[in-house]
Amino acid sequence: MLKKIPLLFVLLLGLISSLSFGTPASADIGVELRNADAFSGKNYYYSSTGYYNNASYSSHRSAFSNAASKMNAVANTSISLHTTSGSKSDPIEINMYSVNSSSYDWYGYANYDTGYATLRINEYVCKNDGFSQSNYNKVALHELGHAYYAVHQHSSVSSVMKQGKYSYTDYTTLDKSNFAYKY
Repeated sequence: MLKKIPLLFVLLLGLISSLSFGTPASADIGVELRNADAFSGKNYYYSSTGYYNNASYSSHRSAFSNAASKMNAVANTSISLHTTSGSKSDPIEINMYSVNSSSYDWYGYANYDTGYATLRINEYVCKNDGFSQSNYNKVALHELGHAYYAVHQHSSVSSVMKQGKYSYTDYTTLDKSNFAYKY
């Protein structure tokens, strides 16, 4: 009986501590991330952003162009994207590319910091998953959202910032509200 008490005590203590402290609200448990919670930082190229659409697949080029157009249309923001060739007077802040590699398991990928972003769509994975143009559009919208420091939303939330294969052609009301808050 004495040997069972310490084990029971440890289990009870573990249960109490998990109930007492709980889990903070996050995208992992289905809570909509709004305003500041929807971002991990802020870029400094949002007011006049030169982007270069260097995607090699027409479906990717179209998706990235759509994403830029939709980002520009978000009301009440200072976001302004325009195409650029990368001259000194009009540098590239966002580069958009295609990859076609079985070495990666992602649909899209964004590398970004406060002054520059590189966005990619992986044709190999997308094609194998039977992507439509609206699926490509969602990936481009999502990755461009990362360039503006938007974080992932939970899969139950209506947002292009959720991960996975979904069909979107524009930012959702939640996404637009978050971008308007931040920018």
